[in-house]
Amino acid sequence: MWCSLKKLSFCVLKNYTREILEDCMARGKVSTTKRSQMHFHLAHYADALFRSYEERLNSSEWQAAMRLRKHKTNELEALVKRLRSSTKGEKTDCSAKIQELQKQLSMDKEEAEKLQEDRDNFLSTALDEYKRCLVIGDKYDVRVVQSYKFIPLVYQIASRMGSTKEGQGAQNFQFALVSLIKSLAIDHPYLMIFQLLALANGDRIKDKQRSRNSFVVDMDKKVAAENLLKELSSYHGAVIRQMKQMVEIYIKLAELETNREATVKELTNVTSLPKTLISKVNDPGTVSALKDCISLFDDALSQLNQSAELMSVGPGESALTVMKVNNMQTWVSAAMTDQDTCLEGLDEMGSPLLGEVKARVQNAKEYMSNTLAILSNMPSLLQKFGFTMH
Repeated sequence: MWCSLKKLSFCVLKNYTREILEDCMARGKVSTTKRSQMHFHLAHYADALFRSYEERLNSSEWQAAMRLRKHKTNELEALVKRLRSSTKGEKTDCSAKIQELQKQLSMDKEEAEKLQEDRDNFLSTALDEYKRCLVIGDKYDVRVVQSYKFIPLVYQIASRMGSTKEGQGAQNFQFALVSLIKSLAIDHPYLMIFQLLALANGDRIKDKQRSRNSFVVDMDKKVAAENLLKELSSYHGAVIRQMKQMVEIYIKLAELETNREATVKELTNVTSLPKTLISKVNDPGTVSALKDCISLFDDALSQLNQSAELMSVGPGESALTVMKVNNMQTWVSAAMTDQDTCLEGLDEMGSPLLGEVKARVQNAKEYMSNTLAILSNMPSLLQKFGFTMH
């Protein structure tokens, strides 16, 4: 039924609508406005047909037909393999089934190709007629498009920003692009401004970052984004300032080495160090201090794991509470104290191994120090944005 209707539509478009339009144009007695209107309605009709074909090709029924077609293909391949090893009587049955499946698959393939071909033809016709409609007259030239229609493209649009040195004025691509982005940012600040802030901070990559230069954005994009943000401050000054603060916090957090797995791994590696060093020294004082370090490092690792467990969130629980943050601070501080106590013990004994142990615990100590700094500043950071922990 569907195919019959679409064949009729294609027939009407090809043999009647277009021929009538071409006949009217040939006579030359149609006004410009009327010609533009005729092209528009033909384009609109072809556009509707294109959309109906798109719906058909994306429908659950068509997907089911494609799965059935794949099943038939697999069945055909299995029969062809079976034919080679079957007896004479079986070969007759297999051959009949193979011919039937080949016929069905051929028809299915022809139908699919015809649908896709017709869809492409309708799209081509619609675009061609819309173009002619706009060339002939301005009646259907929509100069104002609602900005929300560009929202799905904000990432791609922002990525095309660059220098305006190539040319100035309304005919310049960058001028048109920046005008569009500005309109989007004014109408939809929370969707567009973050893209501009990302470009404006595109050169802020950690020095230790592997392949650092590959992450840095084109400086023309950075400058263009900064200039546009200055213009937008007169429209959304308070919003932009708040967003900048939030982005700054995220960047600072990203720059800190606070990876939980890395911290635990570093401390786990350090825990085995005193046991290794004991076998290499004869000084009783150093041996005693190293034995204390074994106990202290084990205790520090246990406390760090307890701190990490507090981040686990059960059903209905808050990820961060005042009690959780306070307990995490306590555990991390205690772990750092254990490390310091170990180093102080080695120092008191005048151990020559003090420098080696201190160097090995430095990374773990830095991780824990950064974590403690974040936990200490968490309430004030949240307060800036009107949030509080319970």
